[in-house]
Amino acid sequence: MEQPDFYLRFVYTAVGFLVAGPAFGMLMALKRREWVLRLVPTHTHFNLLGWVNLSLCGLAYFAVFNIYGYRLYSPLLVNVHYWLAILGMVGMAAFWFGSRWPKSPIPVWGIWVFGAVQAFSSFIFVFNIVKSVSGGS
Repeated sequence: MEQPDFYLRFVYTAVGFLVAGPAFGMLMALKRREWVLRLVPTHTHFNLLGWVNLSLCGLAYFAVFNIYGYRLYSPLLVNVHYWLAILGMVGMAAFWFGSRWPKSPIPVWGIWVFGAVQAFSSFIFVFNIVKSVSGGS
């Protein structure tokens, strides 16, 4: 069986967020200015959703296909999951940062919109994994 590399996209992107998340953390630690504290949610989302979540999803996709030998239910859903996860996470992080400034024109409700996109991407992941391990039925 040929090994697809769709999971590598998750791992490479996760490694990118492993660099970005701690970089925000270092900036916050070194600058210690009030504006830097506005980076806390962005730093958190890059670490948890970027590094941890994407790594675990890539590992799960790898395990389902390569270790357990299941046929992936939908490679298309993997792509949809990936892009919605990235959009949701980056959107949430940007709205968290932008809406936290005094008199910011950036609406707080944007966090909820992109949070819903992120949640939907998680539901797609769960659906695809469950359908894969149950034989697609």
